[in-house]
Amino acid sequence: MEGVQVCVPRHGVEDNEEEQDWELEQGLLSLFATSDKANPSSAENSGDEDSSPMLITHTYTRRDPTALPLELELSLLSCRHSLWGHKLWNAAKVLGEMIDSRPSLIQGKYCLELGAGAALPSLLAALNGARRVVCSDYATSTDRVLVKAMQTNIDRLVAQVSLPHDVLRAVGYVWGQPIDSLLAPLQEEKGGGGSKFQVILCADLIFNRSEHKKLLWTCKTCLEEDGEVLVTYSHHDPGKRALDMAFFALATQEEVREEGVEEGVGGWIVEDVKTEQHVDLFVESDGLDEERGKVYVKRLRRRRGANRG
Repeated sequence: MEGVQVCVPRHGVEDNEEEQDWELEQGLLSLFATSDKANPSSAENSGDEDSSPMLITHTYTRRDPTALPLELELSLLSCRHSLWGHKLWNAAKVLGEMIDSRPSLIQGKYCLELGAGAALPSLLAALNGARRVVCSDYATSTDRVLVKAMQTNIDRLVAQVSLPHDVLRAVGYVWGQPIDSLLAPLQEEKGGGGSKFQVILCADLIFNRSEHKKLLWTCKTCLEEDGEVLVTYSHHDPGKRALDMAFFALATQEEVREEGVEEGVGGWIVEDVKTEQHVDLFVESDGLDEERGKVYVKRLRRRRGANRG
């Protein structure tokens, strides 16, 4: 799906047999299995799941010409990963620009980025005064390519500017699994024991429709009671917009009290923040490019009392 073909994420939903079959063929659903024996896409596409993947460098220029550093060198996977972490998506840029323009969103706070990819929002959070930033993405014992890219970007930034060595941490994490590894960097800090995150960053994640419940569970479990989740996204397949938006419908429902990961995924207040028009990474000239280029920003907070029970 590289080259002249158009890369459009096609993650289905659990109750759609045709979509689920497609995901299984691509190895997408099995990527979130609890076993380390996950079955990502072919070695040709995912860098052979090697711990030292081939990386390419992308230069990101910050909007404020007085910002230091003005340019960030970001390492990305050189070939397609089945979770699309090899691209710097518009939603990540918009979230990063929000942090750059409104540092008060994250200053002095514990921040977590889920599905971070190149971790641009995390890097900018650290530069703008976040107390500690944990950037995370999918990893198992046999597939740590996304973590490698994140760590490379952290190491480069720390060497470039004067940042405490422990402000940024890259962690491999599968949504819906125990959150100990995500909280560990906070507990290492003196006085940080028992703390959770005050801000969670989610850039371009809701396309992964089969994992909405696990993503919401992870956000709810990691977030301080009065914290917030910043969600940026685009509709990569506008014809299935309703399936993307099911994430927010699930978030705003009354809390589900069932066994397993579904417990407590509801109980959120969802606030529209803004919409920006951008040029999508892939132009299809099908009349839908403008819609694909839109980036939406929403803020999620826990409904009062939703964490009780």
